[in-house]
Amino acid sequence: MKGIRLLSFPHPSFKFIIGLALALNLAGVVCAQEVVQASDNVAEAEPRPAQTTAETDAQRRIARARALAVSGKRGLAAGELEVLFATTKDESVRDVSRILLMWIYVELPDYKRALQLLDLTYNARAGAGEEATRDYYALAGQVLGAARAHAERYRTFGLRPDDAELPAEAKADLDQMRSLLERVLEQAKQIRGEAASERGGGDAAALVEEAANVRVRLARDDAERARWQHEIADARQRLFASDTRIAKISDGRAAVTN
Repeated sequence: MKGIRLLSFPHPSFKFIIGLALALNLAGVVCAQEVVQASDNVAEAEPRPAQTTAETDAQRRIARARALAVSGKRGLAAGELEVLFATTKDESVRDVSRILLMWIYVELPDYKRALQLLDLTYNARAGAGEEATRDYYALAGQVLGAARAHAERYRTFGLRPDDAELPAEAKADLDQMRSLLERVLEQAKQIRGEAASERGGGDAAALVEEAANVRVRLARDDAERARWQHEIADARQRLFASDTRIAKISDGRAAVTN
């Protein structure tokens, strides 16, 4: 997956890195096989057993959904992935389906279903441990990647998100995208406040920073732009404080060991 720039989240887990790589792929679509291959590059894995019928079927359906999406049949692609997401018990398949679904929802655009999927993944964190939070981070990263591409499309067609004379259709579209981004910001702040460790707080603060960065691109005017730039500065300050605390803790542990 060359050419993908990962967000600067501190201390990311491997799954978090893969989720963000998926999110920032400009095509928005990465096949399940690439995710598996990337995991093999991180650590040596035991030889895998032969694929089951269910695994083969899941890969086939994901491949078909990808083909439908890139050929412009995004509604059909979404339907394929929704069935797979609802019926499979394989968490890796659910992860890939979730990521692809978010990209398709934003591209359609279908912000209502995008918001529902975001909220579903966020609420699934309750009592489910750190892994569920990583699932949320990966999906939130996809929202940011899709929003960046969406904002760039406006510029490609010579339109500015802060143009007061934009047609009503464009204004409505941008307002819904802003609401989706602001939901990510709200949820990231909740996670940051709930974080039981400096590391968890740092990850959430980084998500806040990146979401605010994208939100600045969609600012309606200078006053709103200044508001989100302040949000970026605050998140960066929190990140710096988190990194400093982690460094002190590490130094203290090293001193005790020595």
